[in-house]
Amino acid sequence: MKLLKADTNDLRRQFFEIGGEIYRSNSYYRCTEEDLVRMLINGSTLFHHHAEIQPFLIFKGEEFLGRFAFVHDQRLSEYVQVAFFELKPGTWNPVSEIEIEAKSLFPTAEKIVFGLQGHLNYGAGFLLNRFDQIPVFGLPYSLPHYSKLFEGYTKRKMESFRFSMDADLALFSRLSQRLAKNEISVRKLNMNNLKEDIHLYTKLNNLCFTEHPYWSDRDGDEDFELFESFRHLLRPENFLFAMHKGREVGFLMWFPDFNQLIKKDRELKCAHRLSLDVLRFRFANPIKQFRLTEIAVLPEFRNKGAELAMMHQMTKDVLAAGYKEGIGGFIFEENRESINLAMRYAERFTGKKAVNDAEFAVFERSL
Repeated sequence: MKLLKADTNDLRRQFFEIGGEIYRSNSYYRCTEEDLVRMLINGSTLFHHHAEIQPFLIFKGEEFLGRFAFVHDQRLSEYVQVAFFELKPGTWNPVSEIEIEAKSLFPTAEKIVFGLQGHLNYGAGFLLNRFDQIPVFGLPYSLPHYSKLFEGYTKRKMESFRFSMDADLALFSRLSQRLAKNEISVRKLNMNNLKEDIHLYTKLNNLCFTEHPYWSDRDGDEDFELFESFRHLLRPENFLFAMHKGREVGFLMWFPDFNQLIKKDRELKCAHRLSLDVLRFRFANPIKQFRLTEIAVLPEFRNKGAELAMMHQMTKDVLAAGYKEGIGGFIFEENRESINLAMRYAERFTGKKAVNDAEFAVFERSL
């Protein structure tokens, strides 16, 4: 077994092609996340200003078995992250060799974590179940053998949930009127002032998620760089801000399930306003479900109507767009408050219980 740093164009090409080899016969896999992988591996992104990324290939003899990238972020410096990990099934377990290499390259790091993709905003997790369904946009897909590689590791589980959009809008409206006395309103993303609104989203993220597992503070320009890559698929209703007396105190982000736009072996081509994917989405949208990606409110405004007001606005928008169901998450299982809140809203306003959609995990241990 050897680990070879992917520091030439040919080795980088192999790095990006391994997914196509592993998932060639898998009808559920979607490679929509690979454009993000390319951005972080190839580019000099703003994330690189405080994070080191080193891509590697995994060989046994001359046989190419897989890939990964070490990520060491100064803002999460106690961890060496093993990101973008892919490994052919039925082959050698490289985890111990990766640990040895991590200790050598990052001697001051205290822990290693597999499955964190640089930052939570870029993605996290190996799939633990539901291998027979197409993943929702932004949620990971992997094969069953991955989770069996990490003997002796702590498993940090996450989950997503599925809910009907057969919502009782009249009930939503009555409750919203009751909450008007709290002076809570909702506004949508300003596409003409996108950069400023993305910076505001980042600021709220940093204030709301200080205790979240694996959270590290972001710069507004980093998130703008991320969302800029698919801005032509963004619509104002995808970002909602809860307002209190003219001040943004929370946000909700949701997206259509863009994985329903494409075939399994194609990346999502959305960086150009005239791409096929953008045109299909705008003029013949085939998407029937959406993902509730994030909802967060500043601590001092929680349970005062901001969450409900944003959920109400989102519900009106997704029903107007024709989406039939939503998928929420991922949420770490120890964050029971968020899980229970989401389940409670779903059941109260649709009359149906939300159900578990999929489970994921990252794996960590001390170095």
